[in-house]
Amino acid sequence: KILFKIINSTTLLLPQWREQVANTEFKDCVLPRNVATHWNSTYDMLAAFVEMKGPVLTFLECSSNGMSDYLLSNEEWEAIGRLVSALNISFCPLLK
Repeated sequence: KILFKIINSTTLLLPQWREQVANTEFKDCVLPRNVATHWNSTYDMLAAFVEMKGPVLTFLECSSNGMSDYLLSNEEWEAIGRLVSALNISFCPLLK
């Protein structure tokens, strides 16, 4: 929901997100979308989300963008990490 909301808010949230990551290693990164017809898009989206955890947390904690309701608990971050690990096991052998 978080990525969808940011990507689809091209006049409000997306510019704020780009400003947030402008001075980080993620400045040229595009947030991947989950696409039902692309089996690996869930993995790509979640892996990018975990990799960008720092900027994501900073962005969500900013009260001016109305995204604080989407803050994730430590347990939710851990669950996402486990899911990425599980999906990675399925994803990597197919690349060979």
